[in-house]
Amino acid sequence: MFYFMGNSEYGKTDHLPGLMYVKTRFFSVWWLPLIPLYSMLYRDDDSGEPVLEIGFHFKSILSAWIRTIAGFVIVILTYRIVRFQFGLHPEAGDVLSPVDYLGILGMIMLMAAVYYATYAWSQPRFRRACIYADDLGLDQKVLKIHYPERFMKGSDS
Repeated sequence: MFYFMGNSEYGKTDHLPGLMYVKTRFFSVWWLPLIPLYSMLYRDDDSGEPVLEIGFHFKSILSAWIRTIAGFVIVILTYRIVRFQFGLHPEAGDVLSPVDYLGILGMIMLMAAVYYATYAWSQPRFRRACIYADDLGLDQKVLKIHYPERFMKGSDS
């Protein structure tokens, strides 16, 4: 059996479209991110080259692991439903009851919601975005389109 090991990037977070994002490089086996090595700050352009190593970024690491686990559970549960539905189960008499189907479908929907939630909380807070903008040499005014409330007249930021 072949084991494909290497370094891969997962956990894209703190994404401000057109400006920046963070990814973490993991030691991985197949496509599973196992051990985080370091996190990098990227410009959101076509180059795809990292700009700055920022150490471990907990949100990126957690997002990568949650997305992997949720995706894996979705695939396994979908396989389970298909296997029983089309009679691919070794015990030919076994069928899933409607309650079992609903339970599995509910779990698939829950895992899909968890997977999606990692994207919903992937925008950085304003303070962190300001730090990243400074690291990239950008004026903080470029953050105005992502945080308009911080740049309103009379704001202290």
